Amino acid sequence: MPVQNELLVIDVQNGYSEATGYDDLVAKINRRLDVYHHAHHPVIFLQKTDDELVYSSPVWELDARLHWQNDVIVPNYHDDIFFETGLAERLRHLNVKSIEVCGLQTELAVDTAIRVGHSQGFQMAIQSGLETTFDSLELTAEQIRRHHERLWAESFATVYTQPLAK
Repeated sequence: MPVQNELLVIDVQNGYSEATGYDDLVAKINRRLDVYHHAHHPVIFLQKTDDELVYSSPVWELDARLHWQNDVIVPNYHDDIFFETGLAERLRHLNVKSIEVCGLQTELAVDTAIRVGHSQGFQMAIQSGLETTFDSLELTAEQIRRHHERLWAESFATVYTQPLAK
């Protein structure tokens, strides 16, 4: 998968560690982080704060296994990472045109990031399987993920399906 101008790592926090395939997701995200760091492309971590991910609590913390290298951390308080975070302005200031996203949760923050980023004129991209979620009453996490990736590929983002190198 080619490197975009920016990598956004969304809500990879201890409170989501029970999501389907979470440990595998962290390993895959670390491989992307290594690629971006090696290419000297910027990375931004989004860190959600809400009633369940209470600021400064252990569940709020970013996963300690992430290959963080003095990257920017932007707090967010909504499933829309662009809402009241200054993220779009920061990206425009850096002259970012293309954004790769990864993280949690597929049907909430990741989906909203892709759709809002697209509507704000950014070229959005995601590697298939670089996001996850929880099973719902109606659908498994895998069904949710595959459904959203198909929708994104049809309208909002480039979805890369080549497996990541190990």
